[in-house]
This record gives sequence, structure tokens and C-alpha cells, in this order.
Amino acid sequence: MAKLTDAQKIDHVLRRFGLGAGKLERQKYEKLGPDKTFETLLYDDQVEEGYPVSPWEFASLPDGRLETGAYQLTGYWALRMLLTKRPLEQKLALFWHDHFAVDFEKVYELPMMHGYLEIIRTRGRAKFRDLLTELFKQGALYVYLDQHTSNRLHPNENFARELLELFTLGEGHYTEKDVLEASRALTGYSVHYLGTGLQYKYEDIRMMAAKNKMGLNNACYVPAAHDDSPKTIFGITKNWDADNLIQHLSSHPQTAKYICTKLWEYFAYPKPTANVVDRLTAVWKRTDGDIRAILKAIHGSPEFWSDQCLRQRTKSPMDYVIGLYRSFALDPAILAIRGKPKSEFEPMAKGVRDVAGGLVYLMNRQGMFLLRPPDVGGWDWGEAWINPATTVERLQLATTIFWSGGAERPLSTAMATRLKADKVATSEQLVRGLADYLDVPLQSQHVKSLVAMCDKHGGVAALDNKDRSANLFARVGRMMFAIPEFQLC
Repeated sequence: MAKLTDAQKIDHVLRRFGLGAGKLERQKYEKLGPDKTFETLLYDDQVEEGYPVSPWEFASLPDGRLETGAYQLTGYWALRMLLTKRPLEQKLALFWHDHFAVDFEKVYELPMMHGYLEIIRTRGRAKFRDLLTELFKQGALYVYLDQHTSNRLHPNENFARELLELFTLGEGHYTEKDVLEASRALTGYSVHYLGTGLQYKYEDIRMMAAKNKMGLNNACYVPAAHDDSPKTIFGITKNWDADNLIQHLSSHPQTAKYICTKLWEYFAYPKPTANVVDRLTAVWKRTDGDIRAILKAIHGSPEFWSDQCLRQRTKSPMDYVIGLYRSFALDPAILAIRGKPKSEFEPMAKGVRDVAGGLVYLMNRQGMFLLRPPDVGGWDWGEAWINPATTVERLQLATTIFWSGGAERPLSTAMATRLKADKVATSEQLVRGLADYLDVPLQSQHVKSLVAMCDKHGGVAALDNKDRSANLFARVGRMMFAIPEFQLC
């Protein structure tokens, strides 16, 4: 393995623990050095996020009504990924969304789905036990898995099964009796319909709830629905309930192994050795399942810096789309378009809503529909993201980016302005400069053909015209995006 420079280490950290390593993103960290860069990301929840947007801006309609469907949060979250100054917070939130998969169609209401998003965002680096407890009691997760239909007379096994198989222990580490008894322990948690006892029309109740940031259906606990008789789970007989079951599962050695393996595979590479997993689970045991400590151990592992890891992980649609758009440092322009709304119920500016919806659309075209995973198991990762259809979408993104924004071609114009400020004087300098801004890995064999394409479409002179520069960037960009290594991070 070749010795890495500090710049290469910073890039690796930003690709894995951040949201991309384009030139403008990298410049924020390069003076810190690689170790301080990681520390800054690890504790980025302590800095101002730079995302003042309320989800109600997406729900608000021009006529004053509120559209409270949870689907509104897809654009809200995608925009947050684009603008945030806390990239690890969002990278980790996506991990937990995949792990604790929830579909906005099933949860349905914005307030409940937003509560779920806030927990995976703000508690993603907490102790695993606290994260799981808060997610369960918040309601979205158990509504998605029908736990709210469960009671001591008719326990529903859906949530109990996924709690054991997908959320904690992993497949094959429990019995069917454990599932049945766990479903009894979890009874009592349900939803309350806000309109009960109110003599108003449904739409009036919905609007009343929304204007108070509530849903029509809200998580609640019904003691009479809970089975408080003894249960036998994992061979232990006692009066199990949700709290002591979650406590037991969170402290289980198999849970530590399962979650540490998944975290390693998300931030490093698939199928870690037993030595790597043992190292991480020792940290879990020492810190009582502190996720931030696990991330620190991943970063500090020699394997994280090995050839097996460096630029070997297939980019997810989020890595690919959000990473590219963050390369343009769009936050000042987008926040300027949004302006300063008088209240959080003022409708989002159309231009910003279009950007947010565009990000959701582009990720969806590559196989990731935010807040709508394919099933409770989440998405398939790694090489599963790449197939003929998604490859076409990835190549076409160059055209989408550089021709978008109407007649002014804002992204092409911005890139041309930056390259001219960098005083590029030849097609090769232009190509290398563009690749640096977009974090495209160029090898010597790529440069000649890219320079020829640049020359064919006007070279440096094209930077002085918005349409010519858009055409040049789209043509060269498409060739860059076809480089196999560009699909890796």
C-alpha cells in the first residue's frame, strides 16, 4: 500500500464520513489536517447546521392550507443533505433510515414521519439503546410494522420479529417462541385519533392539528392493552415489557456484533474479518454501545486506510447525486432564493422546492427513493446500485447538471467563472480543474481523450459563453462520469 498524503487522507475521510470531497468541500477542511478533519465531522452536531428550513414550508400551500402527507419530507430531507454543514449527521441518518426502514406511505402523516427523522438525525451518535428506545416510542417505526394494532388479546408479531431479526440480533439468533413472547411484551403502544370527541369536519380537525404541528394520529401508550403477565424470552421468565426487552437486546453481545458489522460495511467495506468485528465490539462493550465511539474506532482501524477500502465502495445514489451537487457550494444561492419567511408556515419558494424535488427524482432514478425503501429490510447496497439502467442515469447526470436552471445555465456559469478565476489557459488545465471540483479520479490514460473532447467543443474559449460552456461541461462531464473509479468512493 502506497503511503497516503494528508490531502488523500482528508479526501478519504470526506468521502466516507462526509458527503463528498469536491474541491470546494475539501477546502473547508484542508488546513485542519486529516485527524482534525475527522474529529470535526464526528462532532459536527455541535456546529451551526446552516439549514433554517422548516418542514412546514414544504407542507404549506399558497391558499393557506397545509398538505400534511409525509411524502413532503422527501424534498425537505434531500435539501437538508445538500445544504447542511453537518455532513456526517446526514450520512449517519441515512444509515439508520436504512436500518430502521420506514415508508412514508404507511406512516402517512408528516408530523409523525418528521419525528422519526429528527430522532435518527439527532440521536444517531448516541448509545444504541437510547436510539432504539426513542424510535420505538416515537411511533413511526411501530406504525409501519403494525404494532399499533397489537394488544394483549391479539398480539401482532410483525414488529417483534423485525426487532429481533433486523434491528438487533440478526437472522438465526432467536426462536419463534421468542418472537411470540416478545410481541406480548411490546403490547400497549398504539395511536390516538385526535378527532375523538370533537364535533368538527375531518378537514377542519386535520388543519387544526397541522397548525399546532400535530398529526391526526399520534403515538400513545394504553396500559389496558398491555399484557403484564409473565413471559419467557431467551429462556428468562419475568414480566417483560418494551423497556426491559429493548434494554436486554441492546446489551446483547450478538446485537453488538450485528450493528458493528453493519456500521463497518457502511463506512468501510463488506465482510470485515473477525478481528475487525471483535475490535469494534470491544469498544461497544466498553462504552455501552456508544455509536460515536464505534465510528472513531472505524476511522482508527488500519484496515480503513488499506487498499481494500480506499476508493473501493460503490457510491449510493445519495453519495453520487448529493456529492455532485454539493460540489457547487449552492447553499448561499438557494437560501437567498428562499429568503426570510415571516413564519415557518409560509410556502417554500418554487425555485427551492424544484431543487429539492429534483434531488429526490435523481436519486430515485438511481434506485433510492428517500423515505420509501423497498421493504423493511431497506436497500441492497454495494454493487447492487450499479446496473445498466442506473448507469445510464449516472452518465446523463452531467447533461442534467450543466443544462439545468433555464436559459441562464447557473451551474455551468458558476463553474466557468471558477475555472476562469483559477486562470486555466489550456484544455488540459480545464479538464483537470473540472475533475478537481467534481472529485473525479483522473488517470493519465483518461486525460488525452478528455482533452480531445474539450478541444472539440471549444476549449477554454467556451467558458465565455453560457451555452457553449454548458455544452462543453456536459460532453466532458459525461466522459468523466463514465470512468469506472468515479462510481466508487
